[in-house]
Amino acid sequence: MLTKLRLKNFKCLEDTGEMDIRPLTLFVGPNSSGKSGILHLLLALRQTVESPDIHTAFAPNDSWVRLGSYPDFIFRHDWRRQLEVFLEFTEGQPPSHQRAFPLPRWLSLKVRWRYNKKTTQIQLEESEVEFNRGELRQLVCHSKRGYEAVVTIDQKGQREEWHREAMPIKFYDFAARLKKREKPEDLSRQVPRHPMLFRVGHIVE
Repeated sequence: MLTKLRLKNFKCLEDTGEMDIRPLTLFVGPNSSGKSGILHLLLALRQTVESPDIHTAFAPNDSWVRLGSYPDFIFRHDWRRQLEVFLEFTEGQPPSHQRAFPLPRWLSLKVRWRYNKKTTQIQLEESEVEFNRGELRQLVCHSKRGYEAVVTIDQKGQREEWHREAMPIKFYDFAARLKKREKPEDLSRQVPRHPMLFRVGHIVE
């Protein structure tokens, strides 16, 4: 269940601050104060998750909502600004069916997007997913050579960190890149073991 939300640089909202979300939440304010903008952003995230194109970092125009181009919906139409979102989820009611993998008790997602004026593409700048308040952190960030993924696992006082060149998948996951002469089975032996790793997409969906 979504329990916290923060948006930066979306429509008329420069920074909402961290907002608590409850099962019944009302947004109250004058016209053009950003109430519908919060829902529009959540719908844009949903249609990004549902997009068949895994390379789509942010889908502003699809069946759920149509926001126009990046300069249309970024704060003050300043394309140099980065769009930022923070979402926090906590475990709701137990699912009625058995899952093949466990769900986290707590999950947070921080994402920043930027605009490439040359290509008019909306690109991922940084994405951080945290499970169970630090038990697992999955960071995907833009670098000079492309993107890098950093996975940190902290369990029972044991800390393990893993770095890898990566290709981002939408705004919440990644695919690790193989090095020269490296085989997939070599990579699988190097990856840290954790039941939540590489399950982000299933959880978000």
